[in-house]
Amino acid sequence: MMATPSPWRRVLFAVAMTVELGLTGATYAFPLWLVQFKKVFDIGQTQANFIGITLYLSVCVVGIPLSAVVIPRTSPTALTAACAVSSLGGYTLLYTVARGLLGRTVAAFGGVLAAIVLILVPSGVLFSLAFGVMVMRPGMYGSENIIFVTGVLNVSLALGGVAAGALFHWTGLGLDGNMLALVVVQAVAVLPVTGLVFVATRAPTGPESESAPLLSSSSSPNAGDVKGGLVQAVAAVPNDSMRHFLWVTLRSPRYYHTVLLIALKVGIGSTFTTNIGSAVAATLPSTTSQADVESKISLVVILLNAAQLVGRLLFTMLSVLGGNPNRKTVGSIMAVALAYIGCFWARRWAAPTYDNLVIITCAFGFTYGVMWCTSAGLVPFVPVSHNAPRVMAFTYPFAAVGTVSLNAIAGLLYDRHTSVGHECYGPECYRESDLVMMAVSAGLFLAAALRWVLGVPDASGRW
Repeated sequence: MMATPSPWRRVLFAVAMTVELGLTGATYAFPLWLVQFKKVFDIGQTQANFIGITLYLSVCVVGIPLSAVVIPRTSPTALTAACAVSSLGGYTLLYTVARGLLGRTVAAFGGVLAAIVLILVPSGVLFSLAFGVMVMRPGMYGSENIIFVTGVLNVSLALGGVAAGALFHWTGLGLDGNMLALVVVQAVAVLPVTGLVFVATRAPTGPESESAPLLSSSSSPNAGDVKGGLVQAVAAVPNDSMRHFLWVTLRSPRYYHTVLLIALKVGIGSTFTTNIGSAVAATLPSTTSQADVESKISLVVILLNAAQLVGRLLFTMLSVLGGNPNRKTVGSIMAVALAYIGCFWARRWAAPTYDNLVIITCAFGFTYGVMWCTSAGLVPFVPVSHNAPRVMAFTYPFAAVGTVSLNAIAGLLYDRHTSVGHECYGPECYRESDLVMMAVSAGLFLAAALRWVLGVPDASGRW
């Protein structure tokens, strides 16, 4: 019988992942920063949305797929240290751009994109590592607690966004000051986070060695190896070849149904959040001072992320209610789709005032928080689901399809109504794109309802 990890090591590992994910989650305040970079580079909403799209591409198309390659080959301590240092480099690069050290050149614009990659790619790797270990490792939380695990990890990210938004809103440091603060915090956290992972994954000695916490695995050829460390928790599951995985997965309609759900739900949500800064500005008179515009946008971003936090916490609490977690996941996606429709309908037909947008944003933020928690919850829906990092590597990239296409549509429709300074003021700015989002949300509901009718796996992942 395989030994179970000791509780204190599980706690140390969870704390380390929570802290580092929270630091990368500061990018959830990016809609606020995006307004600043839009003015720095004097670009339209379509180009600004491309910066926002890079966030999702970095996590879903690069970070999570990369995790399937690096996790089995790198020690957890080295991997965590590399991710933390990479994030530090990304925030430092953002600071140099915000400070104007690179001017308003193509190099500066490229610097923003590179910084996003440096921050968000590690975030995807660490999320995949944490999820794979906490859900798939025997003796950990197990697939029956998949809702709890995904909720905890996603709450960490949302907390980072709330903190970053609050820092901008209440400190008056400006964009460069906020970037410098993030540089300092990340620099301070590198060693403690790495140390926690090292302690949690070091080879045990003495009486505790009998529990082999997070290290050994009867099905891993390198069980107990310090370099393999925590990654053996992922490797402990049955190790099918990539050829077998692709042969089974790519021939299954369930796989395509799953990636369709991911593409639609993430694409809709990311389009709203990426454009929230410009949406706030559109509700204000064109004569509003820049300082007042920034203050109102920062407050909305804080509320958006706070609502996300509540939504993710609620989704986490669903884990204590019992029942099939996979059925809860599909039911939650259906509810998310209906809430999406309600939010876009309200933004289109309600009076285009700042107060109304605040209410709509809070409702959408709550929905968006729940939505992200359902993404990892879809892992059991893929035919060969025992290797979580591999499954996520072949499903999460499809989030980019919805993100790129829907953000491009929203940006182009917004730019049709812009005047001097690439800004649009009034209800027409997002009226057309809201209709598009409502239609896509209806498609998401139908796709989720079809999954409900066709059936879902049981709590252990068996169909």
